[in-house]
Amino acid sequence: MNLLIIDDEQIVREGLKTIFPWAEYGFTVCGEAKNGEEGVSLIRSLNPDLVLLDIRLPKLDGLEVLKTVREEGFGGQIIILSGYADFDYAKTAIRLGVCSYLLKPIDEEELLHAVKQAKETLEKEKRESDQALKSPEQVRRVLLLDILNGGAEHKREELLACSMDLTADAYQVLLVVIKDRKPDGPGDMLCKWLQTLNNVSVSEGGCEYYLLLGREAVSQAAHPLLSDSGIFLSYSRMGFDAAEIPQLTAQAREGYEHRFLFSTDGLSIQCRLIPEPSAKAGEGFGDPLVIADKLYNFISSDQTAKAAEFLKHLELSIQRQRLNYDTVIRLFINSYMQIDMLIKEHYPEAANRVTGANLVIYAICKCRTLREIVNFLTEHITGIIRMVHEVRSDNIIEKLCGYIGKNYRQPLKIETLAEVFGYNGSYLGKLFKQETGESFHSYLDRVRIEKAKKLLETDARIYSVASECGFQSNEYFSNKFKKYVGVSPQAYRKARAEEQGSGRQ
Repeated sequence: MNLLIIDDEQIVREGLKTIFPWAEYGFTVCGEAKNGEEGVSLIRSLNPDLVLLDIRLPKLDGLEVLKTVREEGFGGQIIILSGYADFDYAKTAIRLGVCSYLLKPIDEEELLHAVKQAKETLEKEKRESDQALKSPEQVRRVLLLDILNGGAEHKREELLACSMDLTADAYQVLLVVIKDRKPDGPGDMLCKWLQTLNNVSVSEGGCEYYLLLGREAVSQAAHPLLSDSGIFLSYSRMGFDAAEIPQLTAQAREGYEHRFLFSTDGLSIQCRLIPEPSAKAGEGFGDPLVIADKLYNFISSDQTAKAAEFLKHLELSIQRQRLNYDTVIRLFINSYMQIDMLIKEHYPEAANRVTGANLVIYAICKCRTLREIVNFLTEHITGIIRMVHEVRSDNIIEKLCGYIGKNYRQPLKIETLAEVFGYNGSYLGKLFKQETGESFHSYLDRVRIEKAKKLLETDARIYSVASECGFQSNEYFSNKFKKYVGVSPQAYRKARAEEQGSGRQ
């Protein structure tokens, strides 16, 4: 039986290899890894029977390694080595299927006991597996798994005996993962359906199925139950040679591994559409402060399309970097918290109308894929932009009307006022008409005429009224007055005097 040691300290790895008589208990040290990523890679390639796994590791910690390989179907025994006496770590490790949880420094007696337990479990599983292999159906399924993993090159007789001559003109691998298999539930029903197929290999956990299919792979394997949220599928590109089958299998596994990043609907991944990894993230795409600043600038400048485009670029950057789930969630949450702070600071009226930050963060955490997060934030940011500029529009028009009311005597122009209030002249003119129902010049004329009508009820001379109300000449004043009131200033004064005289009688 093979043993793999995963620990970031070389002295610990050397100690574990030398201080314990592994050969006496039937184990051979087949490899060692100094970080979590190396550990996952070696588990995939070596498929060891027993793994000694440290919790604190660079790149991927022990629990992340454990979770990853269990999800991929690794069924070997795992002993956790940890300096943490925290019950939560132990609880998580046990839930993920470790056989023992030992605290550092390692006690030799405790390690011996854990190794004996692991060996007994492995031997029992082997006996049960050997018994199961007597079934022709199981022999076929194991052989198929060998084909998928590239280990069946020299098993031609076994292949022919199982009617598996691999002479199809095309191949495709479909990985079906069933996370929730309750009795008579959708997952259980799908399991039973998959087990009726001849070209299916079932993982040890009973929830992963690899289907080796022909040219119409995906359509033939489609099943109504695949729409259930607890079921996920990942399918490779089409291959045209049996020698490609291991690569197709690896591609389907990669799709499942990166389901959060690349799945568009939370249910399936078409692996040929996954871009190649890259270290190029794009400027500021990994910094929440920079992301928030860019999005806030789009919000304040009313650029909905630019915000959506930026979020799409951010999605692509995250995909190319292969960021893990926790990193992505933290990135988006921290970015949004900064945006929320900026909105509250600069647009308090709009902030009162925007969905609370806690609800937004909850929604982000509930998203099953990166695409869902980006779509949600695109829609949410669009709503913020609309809300900010509705409130902003209301405020600016109110302020502009107030300014006109106080300064109507002055030679006012929309372009000049736009500079005062920090707006583009053309945009402010359109916004003014949209909000008031009339043009800026029409509104200004009307305000001046109303002021003039009140002055015409006094003894002030016509030219004085014109000047006082901001009109450049008597003639211009008379023309505007007649346009809005229907009579000349003189006629209006005379009519008002007669009305007031008759009222006194």
